[in-house]
Amino acid sequence: MSDLTPLGAARRDRASTSPGTATPPTSGGDAAWRHPLHLATAGAALTLATLWVVHVARATPLLGPGRIALAALMALGGGSLLRLLAAGWRRRRARTLGAAGLLLLALTLRLSGVTHELVEQSYLDEGTYLHHAQQIDAGQWVRGSFVYPHLLYNSGAMALWISDLVEPLSSRLARALVDQRLPAAANPLVADAGPDLRFARDRLALRLLVALLGAFAVLPVAWLGGQLGGPLVGLLAGAAWIFSPLVNEGAHLVISDWPSACFAACALALAMRWYECETWAVASAAGAAAGLAAGAKYPAGVVALALIGVWLSHRIGPRSSGRSSLAGARGLLALPLAGATSLAVFLAVSPTFFVDPAHALLSPRGMLFGLRQYGGGGWLGVQPDSNAVYYLERLGESFGWPLLVTAACGLALLLRRPTPTRTRLLWALPFPVAYLALLAAMSMVVKRNLAPVMPALCALVALGAFVVLARLVAASQRVALFRGTPARVVLVALVLLALFAVPVAETVRQSLALARPSTRELATARLAAQLPPGVHLLKESYTPRLHLAESWGVRSSNSRFLARRPLEELLAGEYDYLLASSSAYTRFVREDAELEGHHVEMSATYQRLFDELPEVWRLRPGRWREGPVLRLLAVEGTTAGLPLDGAELAREAVLPDDSMRGAAGLRFTLPGQWALLRLSLRPGDELALEGHFPGGAQSADGAHARLTRRAQPQALERMPSVSLLGSDDGQGLTVRVPDLGEAGPQATPGASSATLIYLFLPEGSVLEGVRHRSALELNED
Repeated sequence: MSDLTPLGAARRDRASTSPGTATPPTSGGDAAWRHPLHLATAGAALTLATLWVVHVARATPLLGPGRIALAALMALGGGSLLRLLAAGWRRRRARTLGAAGLLLLALTLRLSGVTHELVEQSYLDEGTYLHHAQQIDAGQWVRGSFVYPHLLYNSGAMALWISDLVEPLSSRLARALVDQRLPAAANPLVADAGPDLRFARDRLALRLLVALLGAFAVLPVAWLGGQLGGPLVGLLAGAAWIFSPLVNEGAHLVISDWPSACFAACALALAMRWYECETWAVASAAGAAAGLAAGAKYPAGVVALALIGVWLSHRIGPRSSGRSSLAGARGLLALPLAGATSLAVFLAVSPTFFVDPAHALLSPRGMLFGLRQYGGGGWLGVQPDSNAVYYLERLGESFGWPLLVTAACGLALLLRRPTPTRTRLLWALPFPVAYLALLAAMSMVVKRNLAPVMPALCALVALGAFVVLARLVAASQRVALFRGTPARVVLVALVLLALFAVPVAETVRQSLALARPSTRELATARLAAQLPPGVHLLKESYTPRLHLAESWGVRSSNSRFLARRPLEELLAGEYDYLLASSSAYTRFVREDAELEGHHVEMSATYQRLFDELPEVWRLRPGRWREGPVLRLLAVEGTTAGLPLDGAELAREAVLPDDSMRGAAGLRFTLPGQWALLRLSLRPGDELALEGHFPGGAQSADGAHARLTRRAQPQALERMPSVSLLGSDDGQGLTVRVPDLGEAGPQATPGASSATLIYLFLPEGSVLEGVRHRSALELNED
C-alpha cells in the first residue's frame, strides 16, 4: 500500500524529478504508436470515413466498399487492441488490469438500458439529433440550424450508415431488444417491418454511439486523475465517472452534452501530458480534442483554457529556465499550433459553416443562439434563486455528499503547502473554475450543462478523496490495530465503501430502472389494453408517443400543456380522456412555483381538472422504474342529450366508417359495424332504437350492445354484452342498461354516469332515432 502515503512525501512525484525543466517524452511509447498494425488501423478508419463522406456528398449508399472497409477496420482494430493490451501487460500489469476493469464496468452500466424508451417519444432534444442525422444520411448535408453544433449530427449520420452496412443484423438487434423489453401491446415492432423498425434501428445506432463515448471516456478521465495524483487517484477518478448518476443518465440519451464531455476529458488529459512534456504532437492532439469538444457543445470550447494554462506553465517560473533557444522557440509555437488545430477540427466537423458563414454566426438560429438565450432568457422552472446553489445540489446528487465534502477537505489540505502535486493542480484549475463561473453567471440552469466539466470534477474529487485517505492511512499506522497491511487494506476498503456508497447505489439503481419498462411504456400498454375504439384522448408533452393509437381505433391529440387549452374546451365533450404528465404540470402546481400572468390561469385549470375529473389510474415512477407520474382523467358530464333523431344522431355518434353517416340516421352496411354513443345513464334505464331493421325488429338476430362507464374504460370485447330485443309495438329495438358494477369512490350510488354504449346492428339496418326511458319511470309504470 505504498501509494497510500501523504502526497509529496514518500510517493515519488513525476514532476519532482526535475522541477526546472519539462520531462522529456519517452521514445518507446511514441514508437509503439508507429507500429504497422496501428498505422493500418488508422488507414482503415480513414478509408471508412472517406467512403462515408462520398456516400453523403453523392447520396450513394456504397454498401459494398463500406462493408469491406468496416470489416478491415474491425479486424485491424481488434489486433491493435490486443497488441496494446499485451504491451501494457508486460510493462504495467496492474495499471492495464485497472484500465480494463474500469472500461468493462463502464460498458456494462452505459449499455444497460440503452433501449430505454427506444420506440417512445423523444426526450429532451433526442428527436432533433435523430432528425438531422437522418437528413444528412439521406444526402442533405447542408444544415441551416446552428443552435447545436454539428458534430453529433454528422457522427450520428455516420452511425446510421454503418447500421446500414451491417443490415439485417442491426434491424434484428433492434427488434430483439425491444421485444425483450416491452409487452406486445406496447411494442410497435411486433407486426411492423417499416417506419417503426427503421425508427428503432436508427435511434439505437445513435444511442449506442453516445453510450460508447460515455463508456470509453473513463479512460481519459482515469488518465487525467493519474497525472494529477498517481495511479490510485486515476482509479478513483474513473470510479467517480462510472458511478455518477448524472453522467449515467446523460449517456443513455442522444444529446451532445456527454460526447462533449468525452472530448473535454481527452483535451484535459492531453493538456496535463503537455504539462509534463511540451511537444508539438501533444499540443496538436490536445487542440484537436478541444475542437471536438466545442464541435459537440459550444461552451465546452472553454476547455481551451486548460491548454493556455499549461502553455503558460512552461513560460513562467523555474520551468521556463534551462531550455535551449530552439526548444524555447518550439514551445512558443505550441499554443498557436494547438489553437489552429482546434479551429480546423471544429470547422471540419461543421462543413455547413463554409456554405454561409454569416448565416451560421448571425442568424436567429445561429451559433450565438445559446448566448442570447442563456444571457437573458429562461422560462418557468429553470431560473432558481441561485445558479451556484442549484449546480452544487446537482453535484451533491452526482457524487454523494460524503464524497464531495471529503474531496473538498482533501483539496483544502493539499493547497496548504507547496508541493509539485499542488503546482500541477493549480495549473489544471483554469478550465473548471472558469466553466463553473460561466454556469453561475447564466440567466437559467440546465443540469446537463455540467457535462463538459464533469471529467475535471471527477479527477479533482478523486484527488481530494485520495489526500484524505492517505492522511488517514498515515495516522492509522500509529494505532496497533492497523499496523499490518491486511488491516490497512480493510480500513481503506471500508472508507472507500462509505465514500462511494451513495453514487454506486444510485447509479446501479438507475441502470436497473433504465433496463425495465418506464411509466410511459407501461402507460402505452395499459392504454392499448383499456381504451375502447372511437374514444378521443388528449395528451400533453412528456406522455407516451401513442403513434399506434389509430390502429387501436383511438383518436389521439397533442397539446404542449393540457392547461393551455381553455377549460371550457377540455370539458365540452370533444375529449373523452386527458393524459397528464408530472414533467409538464408540476411546474404550474408546485407550492413553491413562482407564477405570473397566464401561468396563474394554467395553474388554476390544472387544479380544477385534478379536483373535478375522475382519475382512471395513476402510474408513478419508483426506485426501480423511471419516468414521470402519468394520470389518466375521464371527462365526465359531457354526454349527448336524449332523444336523438336523424341528423343529430348522425352528428353525435362515433363511427368506424364515415360512410355509415347519413342525413336521416346511421346505415349499417357491413357485418360487425358499430356505433358509439356517449350518454348519461343509470342501471335499469331503457333505450328505444327506432329505424329499419332487416326482417323487422323481432328478427334482428345478433343485435346487441356493449357498455362501460367512461371513468372505467375497458377493451370492447371485455364490456358486458346486452341483447337488443324487439319493442312491444314491433317497430324498434330496446336495450336495458345493466348494472355495470361499482362506479368508483367519487360516484353517488344509483346516480347516472357518463356511459359509452356500442350498438351492433345487423347488416342493412338503418338507425333513425334513440329514445330514453329512465329506470325511475319504468319502476313507476
